Amino acid sequence: MNEARALILCKSTHHGNTRLVADRIASVLDAAVIDPTDAMTNTLGDYHLIGIGSGIYYGRFHRSIRNWLNALPMGIGQGHHAFVFSTSGLPFLSRVYHRPVVNLLRRKGFEVIGEFACRGHDTFGPLRLFGGLNRKHPNEQDLAGAERFASEITSIHSSRHAA
Repeated sequence: MNEARALILCKSTHHGNTRLVADRIASVLDAAVIDPTDAMTNTLGDYHLIGIGSGIYYGRFHRSIRNWLNALPMGIGQGHHAFVFSTSGLPFLSRVYHRPVVNLLRRKGFEVIGEFACRGHDTFGPLRLFGGLNRKHPNEQDLAGAERFASEITSIHSSRHAA
């Protein structure tokens, strides 16, 4: 993606599931992947495409992602595209998990152009007692899905950014 720089904010603390997905998306977008605690809101103007990714913790994005987004000034996203992605034990609920982040991005002025979710090894909370859900995920099939998603995002962003 040469015409616009991309930035991916990713919080992946549990098994590194979400970071694997972020790195795969970043390889397609030629994007930087950083932790939200290292992201400066005043550098957002350098990027036309922002990705927000997190593991899901008790049905929510990581607190650091939510805090970073809440700290953004209203309107900062005008003219910028965003996408959201996550890994979780129950990715079929991703629309529910993503909704608060998507809504917040829109309130801050971003145009949200896509969402992606896949299974991730989940041993959070009581699941650790049973060995967790989705062992060996994300697998290569999940990561290939992340690449396809990134290619779609590139096409959508390019067509809308040029308009």
